[in-house]
Amino acid sequence: MAFAVMLAFGLGCSAVLLIAGLLSARALQRWRPGVLSNANRGKKLLGVVLALLGILVLTGVDKMLETWALQVLPDWAISI
Repeated sequence: MAFAVMLAFGLGCSAVLLIAGLLSARALQRWRPGVLSNANRGKKLLGVVLALLGILVLTGVDKMLETWALQVLPDWAISI
């Protein structure tokens, strides 16, 4: 019985992933020119963000921001 359940689960999951892959391939073919034209800007933006995060970690400001967020956020957001 466990084999049958796991087989059905696996077939269901793989079917959903296959359909999602096929649909995303079609969407990416439509969006590809626009995405590629903005790729350099995206790389530069990500580089700046990573450098900023590195500076925050090296200076310890990230811990100060974490402490502030824990004080400001409601309990339901912290307990997730």
